[in-house]
Amino acid sequence: MIYMNARHSHCINSIAIIFAAVSILCVRQAAYAQPFNKAKDLNFWNDGRNVTGIRTDSTTISYAEIHGGFKSGDFHDSYESSDLVHAGATAATMLHLPKYSMTGSFSFDQSRGKNMCGSMFIYPGYYPVDVLEFTPGTKILQKYSFSGGIASDLNEHWRIGGKMDFESDDYAKRKDIRHTNYRLDMTVAPGIMYYNDNLEVGFSYIYAKTSESIDAEQIGTATASSYYAFLDKGLMYGTYGVWDGSGIHLAEAGVDRFPVKEISNGAAVQIQVGGLYADAEYLYTKGTIGEKGYTWYEFPGDKVTARAGYRFDAYGAVHQVRLKFSWQRQTNNESVIEKVTEGGVTTPYNYGSNRIFERRIITLEPDYRMYGKIWESHLGLCYSYTQGLSSLMYPYEALQNVSKYSANGSIIMHVGRFDLGASASFFTGHLDEDASTASETSGVETQPYRLEEYYDLQKEYMTATRAGVGISVRYNPGWKAVQGLYGEISGSLMHGFGLDHISGSVRYGSVIKIGYSF
Repeated sequence: MIYMNARHSHCINSIAIIFAAVSILCVRQAAYAQPFNKAKDLNFWNDGRNVTGIRTDSTTISYAEIHGGFKSGDFHDSYESSDLVHAGATAATMLHLPKYSMTGSFSFDQSRGKNMCGSMFIYPGYYPVDVLEFTPGTKILQKYSFSGGIASDLNEHWRIGGKMDFESDDYAKRKDIRHTNYRLDMTVAPGIMYYNDNLEVGFSYIYAKTSESIDAEQIGTATASSYYAFLDKGLMYGTYGVWDGSGIHLAEAGVDRFPVKEISNGAAVQIQVGGLYADAEYLYTKGTIGEKGYTWYEFPGDKVTARAGYRFDAYGAVHQVRLKFSWQRQTNNESVIEKVTEGGVTTPYNYGSNRIFERRIITLEPDYRMYGKIWESHLGLCYSYTQGLSSLMYPYEALQNVSKYSANGSIIMHVGRFDLGASASFFTGHLDEDASTASETSGVETQPYRLEEYYDLQKEYMTATRAGVGISVRYNPGWKAVQGLYGEISGSLMHGFGLDHISGSVRYGSVIKIGYSF
């Protein structure tokens, strides 16, 4: 976290030294398909929530990698940077022994973006509220993640196991309004499996906890009224005012930050018969914003996810057909809180809540993959539908419907020690909105405030038609001393069409990787 910056700086410097030392190799090498990712993708159980499924495979493989790259261009969302650089390291393994199997990974990534403002959250859009600030400045994001899982055979028909995934993020902006974010995300999923010949049936429990806090402050000599913020309560309706005002909650008396917490509980079932796999999971989530009696918002929700896949061999290659479906519903209730001060002590009283926002999201993703000796290919489609209903101020309501369509494809050709990759993608969307009043005789004439400028940017980026291409080259030198060494360089280009509000139509970037697979 930020208070550990000395250790983090040492880690970053060490990575930079290693990266610089091996960068010379990149002049002469570049990229073949990551064997670890291929081995992971070939087992459908790795996409689900039951770690005991790793025992259905026997491939032991590991890799370690450092990477660095950049993204540039003005075709981006309102909270992103037009000039971003990033670097990091990743290591992962799958190990199979006679009676048990293990899987694990670790990664670190740091990104630095210039002239950033807008959303103050690390993952904008994840929560039903957002906080925006409007002073462009440099933001630094550090991500640490690790996962670990183990599965063991109890006897000839039963297996048990468990897995934990953990991510810690630090996010900081050093220009007023400056802010520091801390985010923790943890998921624990114990599981059990019954297996017999070509049949595997599994069950797993899922517990997840996510928390994030925004600690905002002003150090400059300008008055507090010089800086404004906006609390988005859904569809860009909300409260606009000075950043430390009571309606924004960044500097609320009694709460020293903007805290968000979400806890999820659920279960999943899995079944595989030969090459056919299917699973389904359900999660109930409950989130809160605020603390110490000041619970400003509560946002419960439900999420259902189902996956199916079929694997078969034909024409000297392995083929996979996949289908993923997800449905999510989430509501946001704003509390009615009164502060009562007696004897110099302020006590908050909660008198109930009003539902101010609701959203439903449906996603359907068919997918095809082929792994051959010379060619590897992938084709994916995605359709998503999001419906959002804002009822921030009675009797006014706004109903938004967003449909998104995307397609992407990639191919890798193995040519000697080289793997040459190419990809293409296409996306388009459609948005319509209907504003209405629930009552014509309410007598309320003041409509809820909407941040129109940012809403226009958000709508356009959400639905703008775009097309992208990418290329990659990986080279495996095949040296006897380091058989798994590889180097990779890749580049990407995205172009948006029909833009009215976004300042640019192009986004491009490049990544260099040096790694070792074993």
